[in-house]
Amino acid sequence: MTRLFSCLLAALLLVTVGSLTAYADDCPAGTKKTAYSEGAFHGFRCLDSAGKTQGKLTLFHQNGKKKVEMEYRDEKKHGKTTVWHDNGQKKMDAEYRNDKQHGRLTIFDQTGKKSSEGTYKNGQKHGKHTFWHENGKKKKEENYRDGQGHGKVIKWYQDGKKEVEEEWRNGKRHGKMGSWHQNGQKYEEVEWRDGALHGKGIIWHANGKKSAEGVLRGGKKHGKWTHWDTQGKAVKVEDCNMGTCTVVR
Repeated sequence: MTRLFSCLLAALLLVTVGSLTAYADDCPAGTKKTAYSEGAFHGFRCLDSAGKTQGKLTLFHQNGKKKVEMEYRDEKKHGKTTVWHDNGQKKMDAEYRNDKQHGRLTIFDQTGKKSSEGTYKNGQKHGKHTFWHENGKKKKEENYRDGQGHGKVIKWYQDGKKEVEEEWRNGKRHGKMGSWHQNGQKYEEVEWRDGALHGKGIIWHANGKKSAEGVLRGGKKHGKWTHWDTQGKAVKVEDCNMGTCTVVR
């Protein structure tokens, strides 16, 4: 019994030592840990017999704290990438597939607060991307499809009040757009068609009184445009033809 136990223990130790050797220094089997540097930053990577980076590539800040850790496959970024500020706080989490960003990207400021987050597909923005102000309140939210703006975009002031809300289609503004003064009063209401202003447009003063109103066609004033002062008095009326305007009153 004792002899059998000793044989089993020896076999277990051989397997354990073999595993540790195969993945020593965070390098996969068949690779060798090799010194590596980029400018003033030094670290190591794992090279296979053909000289290609496989597994982790790690760099350190000059103060000794970890700067970046990336996963490679056949000399291409493939897997998770993490970057740190020199104070030790995480700076970025990203994912790659065949050397292209693919998956979630999250950016952090030096205090560790999230500043932006979004998803990529085959190297292009795809899906929702969100940004935050330094005070932690949401700054912007936008949507993408295969690298082009597509869907709703909303922006907020630092105090949380809405600044802009608009629609995009295939990389161009398309649909209604509204914007607000910082005091919360409506500033502008316009319509876009394939990247050009097209349709009725209204602008308001910060006190809530109307400032201007008219029609736009292909991004140019067209037809009657009326302008008011901050007290609500009409101060100018224009007759426009595709951007060429004549004051009629």
